[in-house]
Amino acid sequence: MNERQKKILIFLFLLILVGPFALLWLAFTLNKEEPEVETEIVGVEEEKDVFEWKSIWEEQLPPPEGEDY
Repeated sequence: MNERQKKILIFLFLLILVGPFALLWLAFTLNKEEPEVETEIVGVEEEKDVFEWKSIWEEQLPPPEGEDY
């Protein structure tokens, strides 16, 4: 083998050995999640729920017309 073929073989061996790690490193650096930004709104109060829950059994409804119980 001449010198040029040795250099090509060494380059191919290094490429085979280092290539997968380079791809993993590239995938890791491109897949980093950005930190979530949390904002706080000052001066806004939550609205109170003005709806009052009532049980259907507490209401005094007249019986429906035309039906006997």
